[in-house]
Amino acid sequence: MSKKSFLLKYAVLLSLFIFSAVSSTADVNTDDIQAGTFYVVNNGLHTGIVIRITDETIRKISVLSEFRQFAYADFGWGDADYYQAGTGGIYLTLKALFVPSSSTVRVHGTDMSVDSITKYCIYSIRFTASSAQFDRICSFINGSFKHDNSGMFIKLSSNGSGNTVFYKSVYSYHLFNTCNTWIASALKKGDFRISKKIIITADDLYEAVSPLGEIIKQN
Repeated sequence: MSKKSFLLKYAVLLSLFIFSAVSSTADVNTDDIQAGTFYVVNNGLHTGIVIRITDETIRKISVLSEFRQFAYADFGWGDADYYQAGTGGIYLTLKALFVPSSSTVRVHGTDMSVDSITKYCIYSIRFTASSAQFDRICSFINGSFKHDNSGMFIKLSSNGSGNTVFYKSVYSYHLFNTCNTWIASALKKGDFRISKKIIITADDLYEAVSPLGEIIKQN
């Protein structure tokens, strides 16, 4: 084979390889990849689940229709009185821990990037779920909201700008059922294999779930 023929054959094979690679990449549904990604973040006071707001996630978690103007939603859960107070005093702290009480789901909408959100976190862990896993996690979050007799969400309070809203939840809060327990339950519902039996604190949660995801930040 002449040098010219060899180079021509090599060029044809290289073109076919490049075309094949481009075609394979084009077949990947980036929306599915993005939809199956979520984050568990802790800011020192509370732990939350951060999910990108898309038409798909709005269908899965109906409250997101009220936050469609934002890029991401941070879902948290906790004692209704303590969580809304921001930094509760000794009375609210003891009440939240030792008296089973009503709870709230806090939804915070933001246009900050995940990198920017992470800057304010003690730890941030990224998880990639299959479509079925992600559906079950979203279903758990969606089922955490309590509705009134007309099927509407029960709003307890919101901040002045309206990007943070507290909604009444169906669950009870107590010492052994904290925001970290709630997040662990969401991941368990999504078939993430969490072996730790008791999860109460943020450290408990980190120890249990960090091996299952990608650690973005840990102080």
